Amino acid sequence: MAILATDWHPSAPVLYAVTAVALVLNVLWYVMVIHRGFRERVLAVPPVSVLFYFSYDLTVISGGFTSWLPGVPLQTLGFFALLDLAPLLQIVLYGPAHFRRVKPRTFYLLLIIALAVLAPVLPLLVGPLHDTYGLYTAALTELSISFLYPAMLYTRGNLTGQSVAIATVWFIQSLTTGAWQLVVGLRVGLAHMDFVLYTVFASVVASGVYLVAVRNTQRNLAITAPAAVVDR
Repeated sequence: MAILATDWHPSAPVLYAVTAVALVLNVLWYVMVIHRGFRERVLAVPPVSVLFYFSYDLTVISGGFTSWLPGVPLQTLGFFALLDLAPLLQIVLYGPAHFRRVKPRTFYLLLIIALAVLAPVLPLLVGPLHDTYGLYTAALTELSISFLYPAMLYTRGNLTGQSVAIATVWFIQSLTTGAWQLVVGLRVGLAHMDFVLYTVFASVVASGVYLVAVRNTQRNLAITAPAAVVDR
């Protein structure tokens, strides 16, 4: 039995509004993590998620998805691929220092292999998943960051490359992007809305856990370190 069953089909204005809010928050998050990464010379986004995002945006640019935005070619949203270049550059510049157990030459070899393997993975999954509108792969891409963010915080044990502001924007972005996925899915009559609903719920929960963890980490740092070195 379908979990999400409704006869409501969002109108074009609703679709435009939700899409605009989701895009603005996505760009804001991009700007914040890019600035943070270059300022602290660290990886501010989990590398695997960066590659998944890049793969998704390549699919958009290549016309792998059918447009769900009335009157707007979906390829126009491919400008996000340009934003992807900054986190990719940060991986190139700061990756060896982050993965100290791996020699730089080995790291770059692994990075080339990862790009070769992961960049085409989402375009290749569009057919088997019948992901005509890019919703299933978008949901999986969002989910990767929401789950890898807490792992990154746990691994580092501090707020390097992270902040409460970034975690808050990502949490809100998870909510709005989830709303966008549901609105588009309902409008186009997506076959497996239950899958989208599940991934949206899991992503929001994981990003909420990450936000709480970041706030607790900041609070602990405020107790054990001088206030001047705590990011507020």
